[in-house]
Amino acid sequence: KRKLLKQMRARTADDERRQRWAHAVHRVYKKQIQHYVGNPLPELDGARQIKVPHPESYDGSPDVEKFDAWLLALLRWMLIYRYGGPDYDAYRVSLVGLYLTGKAVEWYNDEVAGIHRTKEHWTFEETIIGLFDRCVQSATVHLAMQRFEEVTYDPEKGVRDYYATLARWASRMPQPPNTYTFRKRFLDGLPLEIVKKLVDQGEVPEYANIHTIVKAVKKIEDNRVLKNYYVS
Repeated sequence: KRKLLKQMRARTADDERRQRWAHAVHRVYKKQIQHYVGNPLPELDGARQIKVPHPESYDGSPDVEKFDAWLLALLRWMLIYRYGGPDYDAYRVSLVGLYLTGKAVEWYNDEVAGIHRTKEHWTFEETIIGLFDRCVQSATVHLAMQRFEEVTYDPEKGVRDYYATLARWASRMPQPPNTYTFRKRFLDGLPLEIVKKLVDQGEVPEYANIHTIVKAVKKIEDNRVLKNYYVS
């Protein structure tokens, strides 16, 4: 009984973390939507005559990177064509359906636009959140840790890209790593050569602030580029 009770408590705690995480992600998307199309946009002469490439369709892929890219492209397109503010909300909901394929458009037709939908009226914000929950949320929960552990340092992209990628996946975990765990993961992914140079310069990676370490590694990268230039 104690073991069963412990397992139930663990599942409950896990569910609560996932709910908090989902709400945090929802807030980010809502803020993004508000920023781009939440308010009426003044008409600009000739703005709608500008030929802007249409956003690519979203097929319901569980890859959160694809969803983020699709949403941002759609919001930028709506911004340029001045579809902002509450008066255009229903129109934005209709536009979403034009840029969906696969299981994404199946969900949209069933839940948002279909005659058998259980909810009569959808806002644009509700449509985007619902689409995320249907296609991406569960996959992101399971993949975030895996992607976080798989991030590698690429000398061509540099330390800032390495740090940003780690931070992006860490933020998508239901229970993000604490400062110590994140710093350890960051250091474990650096080449031994760079870690040795950090120590030689008097940095103590285990205790240094992560942003201080990033700046120190960036300086090492810059010095290496400069050295290679003069040597060549």
